[in-house]
Amino acid sequence: MNRKAKNPFRNAMPFLWDGRGPVTSKPSNICAAIERAMRARRVDVSDVGVAYNMISGRLGDFSFASSWITDWLQKNGKPAPTSQQIQQWRHRWLIALAKEWDEGVRE
Repeated sequence: MNRKAKNPFRNAMPFLWDGRGPVTSKPSNICAAIERAMRARRVDVSDVGVAYNMISGRLGDFSFASSWITDWLQKNGKPAPTSQQIQQWRHRWLIALAKEWDEGVRE
């Protein structure tokens, strides 16, 4: 199977809550969506840790993307985001991470 076929970020996309309406049975965070994709055998177990490390490396001291983006917005004098706005941002970030994975980035 080629690299794109097992891209953990791309294959997690259908498992991530879309941000519309109330939170559904789909997870709202990227790591949980990757785990769901792994359980559905759409992501190799060996790639999960690498994907998690990429995410945690980007978030630095923050455990969740929502905390990171809220902090960044506050530091830049912007209003706190809604849960739907955070989710839209997560989807854009997930797309960017999938592209990086396709390009061979693993850090």
